[in-house]
Amino acid sequence: MSAFEIRDYEDRDQAGVLALWAECFPELVRSKELIERKRAIQPDPFLVALQDQQVVGSAIGGIDGISAWIYMVAVATHARRQGIGRQIVLTMEQRLRATGAQRINLQTLAGRDELVEFYQSLNYIVQPRISLAKRFH
Repeated sequence: MSAFEIRDYEDRDQAGVLALWAECFPELVRSKELIERKRAIQPDPFLVALQDQQVVGSAIGGIDGISAWIYMVAVATHARRQGIGRQIVLTMEQRLRATGAQRINLQTLAGRDELVEFYQSLNYIVQPRISLAKRFH
């Protein structure tokens, strides 16, 4: 188990982030266009975790002026249980709290009980909500 660092995303991280997302979110389509849109509209916060100079974690944050959101929290399978996920979420929280947001929201896919437990360990609570979405194609 080697040390890791968390820093802001840089363009050179793109291939590593896309590979990480393909591993962690195979059911979702994630592409370089998503990264490009994030960087064009609201470049920060976007964090990566590096271990041995390889991308092993990611988290994207967003703020709408009232609420903050955390998206795409991912940790490579081989790098889990080292505190990377916890640290990247806590770092993202600090960044989002500094914007003045009143709360931080996040979502996870149904059936991912281990992720719900992980977020609950960070003091997130499950809220009785129905999340709706509409894709523009």
